[in-house]
Amino acid sequence: MRENVKGNLAQVFSILPEARVADAVSATLQRLKADKAANRAVLKWCDFDQSGRFLRGGVSDLTDYIVRIVSRPQDDPDLAEMAREAADGVAEPGRLICSADRERFTLFLPDMLSTAEALPTPIVRGFVIDMAVFTRIHLSFQAASRLTEAERRVAFQLLAGISLREAASIDGVSVETKRSQVKNVTTKMQCAGQTDLVRLLMGQLSIVRSLADNEARHAAYAEAFVKGRLGLGASLTAERLPNGRLLRCIEAGPADGRPIVVLHGMMFGMLLSGVGPYLETARLRLLMPLRQGYLDTRPLLDLRTSNRLIAESLKDLAAFIENRGLKPAILLGHSLGAMLAWHFAVKNPTMVDRLILLSINTAGSDRSRGNYKDRLYDGYKTLGESMSLSRAITFEFSRHYPDENAAREILNRMFADSPADIAAMTGEGIAADVFGWFPELYQSSISGISEDYDFTMSNRPLDSSVAKRSLFIHGSEDPLTSISEIEALARRTSSASFHTIAGAGHFAAASHADEVWKTVAEFVADDRYSATGNSRNLEG
Repeated sequence: MRENVKGNLAQVFSILPEARVADAVSATLQRLKADKAANRAVLKWCDFDQSGRFLRGGVSDLTDYIVRIVSRPQDDPDLAEMAREAADGVAEPGRLICSADRERFTLFLPDMLSTAEALPTPIVRGFVIDMAVFTRIHLSFQAASRLTEAERRVAFQLLAGISLREAASIDGVSVETKRSQVKNVTTKMQCAGQTDLVRLLMGQLSIVRSLADNEARHAAYAEAFVKGRLGLGASLTAERLPNGRLLRCIEAGPADGRPIVVLHGMMFGMLLSGVGPYLETARLRLLMPLRQGYLDTRPLLDLRTSNRLIAESLKDLAAFIENRGLKPAILLGHSLGAMLAWHFAVKNPTMVDRLILLSINTAGSDRSRGNYKDRLYDGYKTLGESMSLSRAITFEFSRHYPDENAAREILNRMFADSPADIAAMTGEGIAADVFGWFPELYQSSISGISEDYDFTMSNRPLDSSVAKRSLFIHGSEDPLTSISEIEALARRTSSASFHTIAGAGHFAAASHADEVWKTVAEFVADDRYSATGNSRNLEG
């Protein structure tokens, strides 16, 4: 069984540069092993008011970006100990308390509790720092220093206030060995001495505030991405739905344009980047709710329960349509999001007036061709029944995409059959250079991408009318899903029209933006939309 898994993983990762395949397979198998708490970076934290009263706590997994908010400190022994210290009056800002076993320490830092309804209030935030958390933070700032495990340990011990003599006794080595390790650390980290080293490490440690606060800052991250990566014309709004949930929505196009609700896929930057002028001409306004798991640095608990993120996001979509007064809405599904849009329209017929399916990615596989894309999807399908495997694969890819050279090779392999897509990815047309923004999007969208693949692999299009009227727009050279497959899907729906964009690949919205949005505008404006240009009615 293990050999079968290894072979299927090698198939999935064949899209990576060849030299990285074996490493990716090995790392993924390691990730699938039973969790060893000592090897995982888990940051535990608590907030207290100035009297030492517990306000809230959390357990943040820095490996999987998951947080569990804790309302009762007694639910976790480390948080309970921290709460006792705070109640005893020792939780003073700036205080560091080392544990009895010298394997972790508690650091108390000053902070402010701020809400929209009240003035900022001073609080104290406590953090439990162990070797795994220290290592994760150190590698974020000083990976180039290449400290050995023993050198990182002595740096941790110095930071915890443990003397070299005690550290030597704990680790069963000589004091001279510890002194030699400290000397190596100060040299590698370019510090003048031990005091300078501790000062530097303590400064880096202040990032724990941000690591613990990710849950509250996820909307700000998405806002920065939209502003920095998608260019002018796109903005982020946040609104409370009637059910109390917070929904983030990217909007683009003129404020008075015809509203179109968008269900996005994993590369939605190709749909939105630089699209403003074309939407202005077409008088369209895109409203794209960010689904859970996308641009979502807010740590979430139990992300990989079956289709939970998708189910909750589709519920949010229905609430959003109602809340904005858009019912029945014009719904556009893009790439992997097109499959979700299809299912939403079938399951919620009164919510959708018209459906537009743009560059559908069915995640199909043709084993006879054996190219990188087909091996990727075929491998995903073979492994798809295991949620842990699917998640591990998605996390493994996140380790390679930040390397621009690797990302370029992966994406060029995926879209090698479409010259239009290759050009669009380098920034031709309206899209910003993909290699500048996709690695960032991928790393912050691991959960959403993983579940999208699971959903698409296990849910085929439903044999039912998807809307009163529907329009399929697809590039003639789309390398992910052939135009013949999409035309066959279109024939299964009533009142369907099909528009072929000649020469376009999967990123038709970027390479042929004028034609895409002109076609959409004509469809939403004219109840008699039928065969014009490359469009044809498939009714009957």
